[in-house]
Amino acid sequence: EVCRCFKPPRAHHCSECGRCVLWMDHHCPWTGTCVGHDNLPAFVLFVHYVPLACLHSFVIHLEVPIRLFLMWYRNKYAMFWFMLRRFVTIVAIVLTIVALVVLVLVGSLAWDLHWSLSNNISMVEELIVDKAKGR
Repeated sequence: EVCRCFKPPRAHHCSECGRCVLWMDHHCPWTGTCVGHDNLPAFVLFVHYVPLACLHSFVIHLEVPIRLFLMWYRNKYAMFWFMLRRFVTIVAIVLTIVALVVLVLVGSLAWDLHWSLSNNISMVEELIVDKAKGR
């Protein structure tokens, strides 16, 4: 009724884009467009490859915290503090933490998206069903 044209089943109006999107999943603020029927396969691949890349980065950068722990465990405190003060070590520790956080956040999005696709429901439709159950 907002667009004043034919709206196919499972299409939803996006207030950000100002148009109806078939099988609308959500409006993405980073790309400035809606994720729907046309670009959903690319979004699914992106959401599944990002956690894999973060897992790869996490495993590679995990070597530095493990080596630091082993130095501390073996009572090599002078070497431990020397290595910990290096800029490269600090960057590796920060990247390890960032990779883990992005892995968990985007991985949970991938899990939810996988569940939605296996149940043939979009995230917008899932929100509508949850809202209806709450009444």
